[in-house]
Amino acid sequence: MEACCGPKYFGAVRFQRMERDAHRRRYERNAQDYLIDQLPKIPALIRTLEGLRPACDKYRCYSEGVHTRLPSLVKAIQVTIERDGGMYAVARMRDPSLAGSPAGFRGSSGKDSKYVTVSFGQIEGSGFLRRNFNPVAKLPRLIENLQQFAVEDPLNAVANMDSHETIRAFTLFKRAIRRGIELRAHLQRMPEFFSARHLESLQNWGADPDCDIRLRVSFKDGCVRFECGNERLLVILSDVSAVPAVGSLEDIPT
Repeated sequence: MEACCGPKYFGAVRFQRMERDAHRRRYERNAQDYLIDQLPKIPALIRTLEGLRPACDKYRCYSEGVHTRLPSLVKAIQVTIERDGGMYAVARMRDPSLAGSPAGFRGSSGKDSKYVTVSFGQIEGSGFLRRNFNPVAKLPRLIENLQQFAVEDPLNAVANMDSHETIRAFTLFKRAIRRGIELRAHLQRMPEFFSARHLESLQNWGADPDCDIRLRVSFKDGCVRFECGNERLLVILSDVSAVPAVGSLEDIPT
């Protein structure tokens, strides 16, 4: 294949500058096309995000309750995530009558350990235990970031942007979309954590005599009660429904 003759004809430095300019113009045109296509969707996006407010309020309430009333449970789950690969598990003394059986694991000497690992299920929605996530504060900022792009005539607005304004709007808009998707994904950790399947695994793990904590999970009158050692009781509504879908947000290219 013959090499491009551009550098030879225009000179290497000038040709490189021409290539950079051409790339910048293509990038700017792509940004303009993207904004013209996506800016009309902003009113629907904002309505969709407004629908997440109840989930954000419930998330903050339940998160604060878990961290304030059940700190030892939070710590124990975090430890078992690191130690047991995301499973609720305990190390149980092997029954001497089962000596020589394939169950269990080997110690550093290569011999069969006197302990076996008993698993109770996978830890789900562990991201819910993040302490520094505050959706009640994040959602208004996200909506405000999108509102700056809510214009009556997107085509005219984009046409009147200079190159710098176009690239800046393109970058900020895509960033807002990504953050909206991340917000919704993180909110979804709450119903995953409080799902019936996960609570059953948590209850069985916490009730096992070889578990590091003493946890009791019970269900009564549409509520879930958590009792962990001597810590304060936590009661939440058992109907922690899935977070509303934000299809209008997730369909936008990022």
